Amino acid sequence: MGQVHGLVTRGNSHGGGPGHDRGWVKRQDMGPREIISPTMAYTGEYTVLFGSPPTVSGTAGQSWRWDGKLWTQRQNMGPTARAWYNIAYDSQRDRVVLFGGQVFPPSDASLSDTWELAIIKQNV
Repeated sequence: MGQVHGLVTRGNSHGGGPGHDRGWVKRQDMGPREIISPTMAYTGEYTVLFGSPPTVSGTAGQSWRWDGKLWTQRQNMGPTARAWYNIAYDSQRDRVVLFGGQVFPPSDASLSDTWELAIIKQNV
């Protein structure tokens, strides 16, 4: 499974008050569905999620954006569906970088390709 970069959450059963977590809060009913092998990267403004639809190999993966309120599907073009890949945010170049993985559904065929997704700043 891929790594999650920049997303930290935990629940707390101790009630609350300033600085205390209040546990999970449902934010939205609509969003990514049926994504296999999801991985996320935080850009400093929003979270990017990439995952594979549960379909045959060779189809495009799914890219989504979470801004803290809404999920927006970014594109269905780009990296093919895959498992066992990693993504990270490159803050020097404002890019989410995806590397490698295995052909989906998981097989012995490894991928060594690199993909970049340009980040468009909202508060410029």
